[in-house]
Amino acid sequence: VCGGRGEGRLYAAGGTGESQALATVECYDPATRLWQPAPSMGSARSFAALGVLGGRLYIIGGHDGKSRTTSGEVFDPQQGLWSPVADISSTRSELAVGVLGDRLYAFGGMTFRQGGPRFATAEAWDPRTSKWTPVASMACRRSGLAMGVNEGKLYAVGGHDGYGRVASVEVYDPFMDRWQSAPSLPDPRCFLGVACVAGEGLFAVGGHNGDQRLKTVECLSESLQPA
Repeated sequence: VCGGRGEGRLYAAGGTGESQALATVECYDPATRLWQPAPSMGSARSFAALGVLGGRLYIIGGHDGKSRTTSGEVFDPQQGLWSPVADISSTRSELAVGVLGDRLYAFGGMTFRQGGPRFATAEAWDPRTSKWTPVASMACRRSGLAMGVNEGKLYAVGGHDGYGRVASVEVYDPFMDRWQSAPSLPDPRCFLGVACVAGEGLFAVGGHNGDQRLKTVECLSESLQPA
């Protein structure tokens, strides 16, 4: 399942049920503290990534239960409708999505079979042209990574490089179109969550280290700069 915030509400979209990928969507309203059903996506998908741009929710890639996909959809909360968007260039699941300015960025992921090649490549979606454009690739191939936004830059955190879980962190500067190394996590992990708290830093939450699911939380302080 992947999540994003739009119109002051939290959305959870897709994922895997007992035996199949899901197209269902649920919405959490902090005012009522309740989850409610929202309009379902056009396609079932798990291991996709979701980002919010211009008040709309974009869900990209993933696995439809039979194969990985290049497709994406956009949800307009005002109209309550999902619509297709242009396909990303490569089939990929377990990717990450982040939003900076007026663009949506998709990074990493994997294709083909379990244990198949991971991606270091990245693409940017421009809603004005409805096109994906390649941007600089990460130094490390990774799937199951998390993406965080802090001080106008995107942080790619953890993941799996095809050989094992990684602790490395990279930071992307959209103006320079360049990645740099940032301080690594103390412990390797994939399928984690990342969030930025203003004035505090970037938090990495949970995940899996190859042996067990994690409940630990780690913080990259805003005072730490890329190496």
